[in-house]
Amino acid sequence: MYTDILQNMYTDFSIALKRLSRTETLATAAMINIPVRVQYIHGRSFSVRTSVI
Repeated sequence: MYTDILQNMYTDFSIALKRLSRTETLATAAMINIPVRVQYIHGRSFSVRTSVI
């Protein structure tokens, strides 16, 4: 169940990244990678905007 939740969040995150240009995607992914993982661990709501360092 917990794994399914993470997979769904990751899928939503991937879709959001695909809407950005390639350059923006790479830069964004690099900046939010760690914060996103921290949010997953603590079960916080997922948000690309608030996850940027």
